[in-house]
Amino acid sequence: MRSLSKVLKSEQTVFDQYQVPLYQEPGIEKTDKEVRTDTEETGYALISKGKKQLLERTKRQAELSAAQILGDAYAQRDKIVNTASGEAARIKEQAYEEGWQEGLMKAAEQIGKLSSELAASIDELKESIAGQENELREQVTSLALKIAEKILCEKIAKDDGMNAMARAAVLSEKEKSPLTVLVAAKAVRQAEAIEQALAPVREKYETMIKVKTADLPLGTLRVETPDGLVDASVYVQLENLKQQLEMLEE
Repeated sequence: MRSLSKVLKSEQTVFDQYQVPLYQEPGIEKTDKEVRTDTEETGYALISKGKKQLLERTKRQAELSAAQILGDAYAQRDKIVNTASGEAARIKEQAYEEGWQEGLMKAAEQIGKLSSELAASIDELKESIAGQENELREQVTSLALKIAEKILCEKIAKDDGMNAMARAAVLSEKEKSPLTVLVAAKAVRQAEAIEQALAPVREKYETMIKVKTADLPLGTLRVETPDGLVDASVYVQLENLKQQLEMLEE
């Protein structure tokens, strides 16, 4: 290539293919391929920078979104935990109240059952005691009658025993006259003793008193009065004693 010896004026037209950079040695100008490569690299650099900025913005947005999502998740979790805790407390309290009520019902049921069993046991005990009391009373009555009978029989065996019985019977009817004392025919000796025992009563009250024997069992002692008959016999006294004991038992 030949050297340019004259200075080109600004108004002169210079074709592109003859333009060279300032101070550039002739013959070292870049080829079209190199120019395209530089342009492409510059474009790639711009694109990479844009991508990087886009990635940075996307990353920041993603981080913000993730933080927001995470915050919402934590808030939702706390809300769920609080709700669950409150519900658990409510269920626990409800279960406690229901269990307490159920416990009260069971306790009342058990108390009622125990009360029924206790009442039944008391009734059974009362019946047992009543049976024992009746049996004991019967035994006491029987024993008392046996003792009384024994005492009366001993008195009958003695003249003074029958005498005392006759005297008591006559004194109970002393305002009436005449009085007749009846004893067993086999108790002649007792009849004589009674006659002597009643003599003071006869004199004191001026009452007509007679002593007679009749076909009667031993131990019989009757007093005939104008109004009727007074039976002071041993077996009658025993019967009266039995009735009195039975009245005491009631």
